[in-house]
Amino acid sequence: MLKNEAGFTLVESLLILSSFLLLVSLFPLMMNTYQTYLPTYSSQAELTIFLNQIAHEVKESVEIDGTYNKLVLYKGNGDQITFERTQSGLIRRLKNGTGHVQMLAEVNRFDCRSLETKVECEVVLYNSLSKKRSMMAMYHLRKGRNDEE
Repeated sequence: MLKNEAGFTLVESLLILSSFLLLVSLFPLMMNTYQTYLPTYSSQAELTIFLNQIAHEVKESVEIDGTYNKLVLYKGNGDQITFERTQSGLIRRLKNGTGHVQMLAEVNRFDCRSLETKVECEVVLYNSLSKKRSMMAMYHLRKGRNDEE
């Protein structure tokens, strides 16, 4: 007296179909949210990487000259590294006044202030995303330690 209960009932099939349709109808909304969040995250990551690159260069610098739209770093081996904002909104890196390596795009403002061995840079992008970072040249600290010994 056992019944063969293989398969789904009509009610079960309708529940599964309605759940699937609900998920499919929410998919465009989720993708729209993802696409609006992605450029901000991407810009934030690029900005962080750019400031990390500057921090690495500052660590190895003997002398620092920061102005509005320009940062000039003088290395111990005689190299001059320049980061400058162009009129088109790009920040480029020059080594000894030659080369042109694009470091960051869509920059509204690039401002660096230097105080002896410390430099503070602020970058503002066209989408109003901004980041500020303070960096310190380590060459002077090593040189000072060696002078004391």
